[in-house]
Amino acid sequence: MLKIDNISKTFSIGTVNEKLALSDINLDVNTGDFITIIGSNGAGKSTLFNLISGDFKLDNGSIILDGVDITKRCDYQRSKYIGRLFQDPLRGTAPHMTIKENLALAYMRADKNKKIFSCISKKDEEFFKEELKKLDLNLEDRMDTKVGLLSGGQRQALTLLMATIVPPKVLLLDEHTAALDPIMAEKIMDLTERIVKENRITCLMITHNLKMALATGNRTLIMNKGRIIKELDETTKKNMNLNELLSVFKESLNDDRLILEE
Repeated sequence: MLKIDNISKTFSIGTVNEKLALSDINLDVNTGDFITIIGSNGAGKSTLFNLISGDFKLDNGSIILDGVDITKRCDYQRSKYIGRLFQDPLRGTAPHMTIKENLALAYMRADKNKKIFSCISKKDEEFFKEELKKLDLNLEDRMDTKVGLLSGGQRQALTLLMATIVPPKVLLLDEHTAALDPIMAEKIMDLTERIVKENRITCLMITHNLKMALATGNRTLIMNKGRIIKELDETTKKNMNLNELLSVFKESLNDDRLILEE
């Protein structure tokens, strides 16, 4: 489904600030996989997502999606089939536009049957309203409210809906609950799992929360210094408790200074 073949990325090549961010990453993501990714700061997790989504260019290697080489495609071209959420709820929406207008932009961008300057029909608006109802945040009654007036949790829920209103082939979640309070973080995570399951979306999620990494998805990757250093399959995850995962994590990184949320 998604094949990442021997990709690498180094920033500021030839300068005193040269930094190897990713080194010879290989990863096969199967259709329907939900992969959680853990690693210390600077491990290369977000850089991996930036390369998949087209924000950065590769130094070498290739990215294949459903048999099509997308390595040289721009980020806006990939956005039609790759959705992404960030840690910052302010990213991913236009704050000075209404909820309805934000949804319309996402809908037009991702739906291959819609042109970007198409008119939103009454049928489309009813569709938006029904989808908003599923968030259970009463946003369906605030479709003309500017997004900048929403709370962080409401905005992140809207961004999740925007990224999946036309189900993408791949959904990238970059610590998308980390900036939220515990109650809203749990709600957003529940919404995420429901939407991913209902739409059978292939998903990769970065998290620093070991409990979440263990409980979510069917595979877990551990990254360090630009490499995938260990993978836990579904059976291993099911038979592992939090302390065991923490032990495996520390052993893999060989870094006693690491502190992660539990």
